[in-house]
Amino acid sequence: MRFSLIFLAFMFIIIPTVSALYDMCATLLLYSGPDCEGEPVKHLTFPTSTEPGSPCYHDSHTMAGYAVKNQFCGNDFFQQDIYQGNECVDGASYNTQVFKSIGCIHGY
Repeated sequence: MRFSLIFLAFMFIIIPTVSALYDMCATLLLYSGPDCEGEPVKHLTFPTSTEPGSPCYHDSHTMAGYAVKNQFCGNDFFQQDIYQGNECVDGASYNTQVFKSIGCIHGY
């Protein structure tokens, strides 16, 4: 799945942040194929930060087999660490994903 990232700065006014940790919102667009052609089939919008350090997050309905941590973004990117399984275990291996505002990663 490839990721196209859109930063929605105007959402600060519309969507209140959960805490001072979450000072930005990001939207990942999910496409039906790995080439990200056509219209997105789903929009995943969530609060994030401009600094690394977010807590572990897992949603059993939408995140089968993985959890994320250290989600943050800048002007043209979104970054997160992905752990295999439902928890972010200290010392466990993880992959860091970086999504550019223009680009596609496996349908996202």
